[in-house]
Amino acid sequence: MFSSSSDMSEFHISVFEDLTSADVSLRQAASESLVTELEEVQKAYERGGKELVENGIKIGS
Repeated sequence: MFSSSSDMSEFHISVFEDLTSADVSLRQAASESLVTELEEVQKAYERGGKELVENGIKIGS
């Protein structure tokens, strides 16, 4: 989930595949994973001076 070289959080888009699963327990696990990943991305965003770099493009507020 994290890149130690840049100290930036990474969001795994594959969690959305699990959110569409017919299996209720898989969807529940995916939703919990999504919340955890979003919290970590938010923390990295706050530590990084309100700027993130994604694929070479700066995203800022």
